[in-house]
Amino acid sequence: MKRTFAVLIVILLLLTSCGTWNSKKCSSENQGESNSNTQETKVLGGKDAETDIIVTDSETGIIGGADAETNILITDLEDNEDEIKDFIKSINRDDIIQSGLIITEPIYRFNNPKFNYNLHNNVFIGKVIELKEGVTIIESIDDGQGHNPIRTPAVIKVKKVFKGNHSEGDYLDIYIFGGIMNLGKYMDSKVESEFKCITKEEAISKYSEEELKTKYVELKYEDEIMPEAGKTYIFYTTEDESYTWILTSKEGLKEIDPKTGVITGFDGITINEKIDEFVEKYFVEDEEMIKAIETRKVDPVLKYFEVD
Repeated sequence: MKRTFAVLIVILLLLTSCGTWNSKKCSSENQGESNSNTQETKVLGGKDAETDIIVTDSETGIIGGADAETNILITDLEDNEDEIKDFIKSINRDDIIQSGLIITEPIYRFNNPKFNYNLHNNVFIGKVIELKEGVTIIESIDDGQGHNPIRTPAVIKVKKVFKGNHSEGDYLDIYIFGGIMNLGKYMDSKVESEFKCITKEEAISKYSEEELKTKYVELKYEDEIMPEAGKTYIFYTTEDESYTWILTSKEGLKEIDPKTGVITGFDGITINEKIDEFVEKYFVEDEEMIKAIETRKVDPVLKYFEVD
């Protein structure tokens, strides 16, 4: 299976460009290359699709209207059984010495819950138990060539399963794009070929021993959400032999209030309707949609179209 990502445009370049993210020379060169490779965005499940996302009340901004009733599908979403750990929140923002922002240009959008359901192998409600320090090297998928983005190892507790082979109460280890990583560990994880203007040793020498031990690097994705530890979400994931991919786009990720059952999207829309109705309406197999996914040669693992 091909694994071709859509175009990535790095706004604040990573240390590998010239040993520092502040190098203007390498920044302009790399951004120029990215802009020249921009692909046309194609929408599947967007405004022109037959099964579009439900209509939003133009006055209230609430799906289902301001007076829509909320009925909790399950009553055991809230629990305090696990200790919640959040490495990201534990870091003082003043200790983040470099930050990077990546803009992705996906070939299609994830604003249709039915499309997300049919695209992914697993759909479930889960609570984020832990967010760990970011890593760049994941042994199961590392090819030794470098250029690996920071990912956050997360532990998610499965609360309710709608599709897939997970069971309620399972604890899943999943990597989420973006995160915060110790500066020294980040630099050590890089390979020599990633440094274009200076050597790896020269890049590391720009920082003091104290900075390498106590400062951090942060990477964010413009259209992605980092789920918060302790909160509950509707998750969509797809597995292959070596890795589990999770949907965390602003359009696709939905948070659930375990007390009220209200579903909130990160696109500014509160889905104030019954959860069971939401599930009944969108969490169903759609043969036409599945066929469209297959005929367009979608790579369900990477969530983007393959490029021949």
